[in-house]
Amino acid sequence: MNYFEIDGKNLNIKNSIGIIENNIKIKISGKAVKKVIESRNLIEKWINGNEVVYGVNTGFGEFKDVIISPGDIEKLQVIYCILILQVSEISAG
Repeated sequence: MNYFEIDGKNLNIKNSIGIIENNIKIKISGKAVKKVIESRNLIEKWINGNEVVYGVNTGFGEFKDVIISPGDIEKLQVIYCILILQVSEISAG
């Protein structure tokens, strides 16, 4: 089976289209997984320290000054993820 390994630097529009058109499975490289975990830990440290982080515990754009309550942060991130997936689907045609 063909796989495309995402390493955090190699994904672009051209190969994204190829992945979709050819139904290629994707996987994340071990190095990329490590970076995701490190980033997650850093964001959790900021949140637990009550730091304000744009788009993580604030709104976006004109709502950048709106602080999201700790109980709603996960909901915001899920909504953001859904928007990204929608953009991906729309761009696929």
